[in-house]
Amino acid sequence: MRGDPLTNAIAASSFAFLLTGALALAQSAEPTLKQLRAEAPLHAAALLGAAAGAAQTAWAPEAWIRLWIGLIALGSGAYNLWALFRVQHSTHRDASARWPEPRTLAGIGLVVGLGSAFSGTGGPLLLLPCLLAGGYSVARSVRCALAIQVPIALAATGTHWLAGRLDLALGFAVAAILVPCAWLGQRLALRASDRRLRQMASSILIGTGLWLVFV
Repeated sequence: MRGDPLTNAIAASSFAFLLTGALALAQSAEPTLKQLRAEAPLHAAALLGAAAGAAQTAWAPEAWIRLWIGLIALGSGAYNLWALFRVQHSTHRDASARWPEPRTLAGIGLVVGLGSAFSGTGGPLLLLPCLLAGGYSVARSVRCALAIQVPIALAATGTHWLAGRLDLALGFAVAAILVPCAWLGQRLALRASDRRLRQMASSILIGTGLWLVFV
């Protein structure tokens, strides 16, 4: 098995996110054909970016990867808390149904795919804040963030497997934890308030980010 323990763990995580992404798609509402065509640049670019990001883990220093993962978690958690504060003090609801242009989607997909595969995260951690920051449709942004796990995980898993860094036993072990947790989380999300869930998730992300960056 080639690669250090961190890159092997990233490869296993990418494989596990392939299964959680499939679960998320199976449980989410089916998008229309028009929406799928409009989102094609996002997923195609994410696929290419993920392949490039996964390839970079072979030579990137472990400290860089650890710092990148920590900054992603810290930034995403902080952004979500700020978004909650903004919504709480907003005098109107944003019902925008706009969507990024194909070129913008391709650029976002490339960056999200690259960063997600490089860090072993699934994609939603980077994509959702990007789309919400642009003021795009929240419901569609969430669905896209769940769906993007599949092309990113496919490209990253394939790249790691070809490089001999994918430990399938470890990948299935990670999936055995992530898949039930993802299923349970989606079930709990139907009962708990969105605000409470986002507060908890943001706190966990910030704590994890601080630990990875400073410990």
